[in-house]
Amino acid sequence: MDKMTEMSVPVFDGVLILPKELRHLDDSELPAVVVVARHALPTLQLWLLAHYIAMVVLSGASLGYLRYRRRIALHGDRGVALTVLLPAFEPLLWVLTVVSVFFLAVFVWALRWRLYETTQQPQVLIEVSYASRQFMFLLVLLFMLEPSVSPVSLRRAVVFTAVLSVYTIPIAWLVGRFTTNSNVFLIYWVVRVARALICVPYGYIIYRPPHRATPTALRQIAVFAGVYHVLHFTCNIIFRRDYVRTGFCVTYVILMWASLSPLLTWRVLQADTNHWRSLTRRVCLSQVFDSPSPLSPVSSRLPTTLHRKYLVDFAFLSAHSRIGIGTHAVIFNGELRARMPVAIKTYTPKKLSDDVIAAFAREAALGGARTKHPNIVTFYGLSFSPPTISLIMELCQGTLEEITRVESPQLLTRQQLLLRIAYMLDMARAIAYLHSFTPPLIHRDIKPANFFVNRHGRVKLSDFGASRRMPHDTLVAQDSNSCSLIKGWRRLTKQPASSMNSTYHTSMTLPFSPESPSSLVRMRTLHGTAEYIAPEVICGTSVTTFDAQAADVYALVVSLWDVLHPGRDKHAMVSASRDVLDIVVGGERPPIESSLHPVLRDLLARGWDAQPSRRPTAAEVVMTLDRVQDQLMMEFAADFRQEVIQNDSGTCQIAIVEEAHDSASSPQSFTGQWLCLQLRSLQIASNTSEALRFGSAMMDTGVLHHATHSRGFALSNELLYAFDDPHMHNYDAVVLPTSVADTPRCECRALGQSLPRCSREEDTRNNGRRIRLESIPRLPRQQQSPSLDGVEALTLDLLRNQGSI
Repeated sequence: MDKMTEMSVPVFDGVLILPKELRHLDDSELPAVVVVARHALPTLQLWLLAHYIAMVVLSGASLGYLRYRRRIALHGDRGVALTVLLPAFEPLLWVLTVVSVFFLAVFVWALRWRLYETTQQPQVLIEVSYASRQFMFLLVLLFMLEPSVSPVSLRRAVVFTAVLSVYTIPIAWLVGRFTTNSNVFLIYWVVRVARALICVPYGYIIYRPPHRATPTALRQIAVFAGVYHVLHFTCNIIFRRDYVRTGFCVTYVILMWASLSPLLTWRVLQADTNHWRSLTRRVCLSQVFDSPSPLSPVSSRLPTTLHRKYLVDFAFLSAHSRIGIGTHAVIFNGELRARMPVAIKTYTPKKLSDDVIAAFAREAALGGARTKHPNIVTFYGLSFSPPTISLIMELCQGTLEEITRVESPQLLTRQQLLLRIAYMLDMARAIAYLHSFTPPLIHRDIKPANFFVNRHGRVKLSDFGASRRMPHDTLVAQDSNSCSLIKGWRRLTKQPASSMNSTYHTSMTLPFSPESPSSLVRMRTLHGTAEYIAPEVICGTSVTTFDAQAADVYALVVSLWDVLHPGRDKHAMVSASRDVLDIVVGGERPPIESSLHPVLRDLLARGWDAQPSRRPTAAEVVMTLDRVQDQLMMEFAADFRQEVIQNDSGTCQIAIVEEAHDSASSPQSFTGQWLCLQLRSLQIASNTSEALRFGSAMMDTGVLHHATHSRGFALSNELLYAFDDPHMHNYDAVVLPTSVADTPRCECRALGQSLPRCSREEDTRNNGRRIRLESIPRLPRQQQSPSLDGVEALTLDLLRNQGSI
């Protein structure tokens, strides 16, 4: 019985250690303390089962509640949105749920095979059960010690938590191997001390809580875990003193206490979510932005702080599929408040500090001001969802580069040329708008890939990263006698020419101020694609405000060449960005087709002139393209109208909604949907987007009008439109049915550009004056050739004499 007395103490977590030779004895042959423990074992196992089930239910309920509240918040409920946890916390809840299910399965498996009664290593089973609760306590606390909430931080916290949770299991295995009657007391305390070491992290958090969540919430969960360990140690002391019934009662209390850990975890995660919300809100709404550089200006017309309406809570944002990958960001399509399709440009900085948040808030402040233009991608706001920062923008159907490259490099038909000119006008208007600020807002990375086409066929400029990039300046030696930028770029890249593509996105340095008296001047990082960088920027000869605008115009004109020559290589024999920079400085430019419209040829040649002062301004580019579009579209509209009348004569396909009282002078009205169908059926437009852009171009030119001059062109079966009289020279006037012709002012041209009514700035294309169309020679009618080579030289001379180009 001496051996029996030594080994008869029941052990916590339902394990009753009995020597193998004594397990077949009945209750009458065992000590009373062992009998009590044996009878209490089934009850304890039920409590353990209930404990594991409660952990699974609470962990899973936390996950389900998070997703449920997020779904409600997506519809714009502000109160619910404030209770939604960060999306970065959902993986953590998944980990806790999966771990809870795993340990529940292990416990059920142990019950199924009666391991708690038959195992030779009962202490190992005890430590496995102990590890399950340790994991639930430790994971959220170690995650709060991480500087961010990135997936890498979560993985690191999971690894550390797993190590700290299971380190007592191998100790228990060794104890089981070497325990004897003589050292059982020593082994018992070895296990107790090993378990006590885990309290060190809890004590540290109580003494010095990390700068996450709130100190109160972190201390509460640390104290919660500490109380668990105190109860656990007390329970073992009670069992050692043979107070079996009391020990089991304390055990039940411990299990109920540990089952509440998911609730404490939720409280900490909620506090940490509020911490990040308050941090971003404080920085964004209180930061005053200052940028005196003309290359990245903050205009006096732009806000100096981020307006609260542009700070979008992450709970209102839902990302769906990935639609693109940039150099520094990933783009998703998604929804804002569950009803507005948007593009979400997501950045993941290495560290989400106040400076990083302030830099993105500055971008958002500028973005909110500059998007009041139909050719700038609409900016909806900025959303912080650590570890990511998202810019929320209008969702477009693709980049201009992708859309124009669909067609093979061949001569454009007249219809294709008209569509390309409409695209080019949109591009030029966007740049002219940016340059209209005081001081001008410089884009610095203009290329077709940064222009997007929306579902209405409207081209919109995006990606202002270069003009608003976070500062990371350096000090370098200035060499004003050579193209130091090329040399510095070669030194920084350290890559052979054969390994680089000509469209490599370069990152090079350029001095802020060439007038600096010091040989060491502050440098900025210049971002751009080699083919679109102006020669003076490459050489670093000047960075005045005027030259900065001229550099944008250079990139714009090269982009216009891309639109006019889809799929063509600018420098066919050059494969490296370094070589492209060399030949650009040397004066080589992409080839211009001799069959191209002479006005367009002249525009390209002047736009990429080596001397910035000889290049036209963006507003002048708009005027030039506008004249070409007016002339081509007037002729096209007349031919199109005749062809439609011939094809539809004697049929009911023409959507004549209302006839004029005087049919000799009043045109027929039709719907926008009908006109789009005609454009597609005659193969003028290949899709609805192109048809809509043609309709808008007709309104922009003045050959198409809305019935009341109050709506732009739309794919509608209710809005009425009509062609202008093709024989009228003053194409500002329009003759419509008397029932709708009493509008005092025609705003159809502005509506064709998608400008808002009654709040438009002065039209930059004409500077307040208009050239009569009849003063420009008519182009000969074109069927398949876009060359327009029959244009008299008078066209170019006349435009120059009138100051249009």
